[in-house]
Amino acid sequence: KAQATAVSETTFEVADAVTFDPVERFDMIVLNEVLYYMDRPEEVLDRYAGFLTPGGFLVVSMYRVPESLHAWRRCASRVEVLENVWIKGTKAEWNVRLCRPQSLSRS
Repeated sequence: KAQATAVSETTFEVADAVTFDPVERFDMIVLNEVLYYMDRPEEVLDRYAGFLTPGGFLVVSMYRVPESLHAWRRCASRVEVLENVWIKGTKAEWNVRLCRPQSLSRS
């Protein structure tokens, strides 16, 4: 079940990534540590791109493990990466990308 929390004019939705079906569109969607758990991460990315407002952005965050590198290879052609940041901790790394879906990049 999705939960929504409002902070000022920001709303956070938490839901099952496979079944979430919002009635509204979002300016930004954060896919945090989720794509590499999906059998078809590129389809999940495409699905969420469809929930964006015109000009909206996706933020894709992934813990650096072989599964995330594989998932990103499957998804990379579907987005234009505007910013790409590596966050390195003492024992782990994360990659965070600010993206625009390719369909929006061509408009």
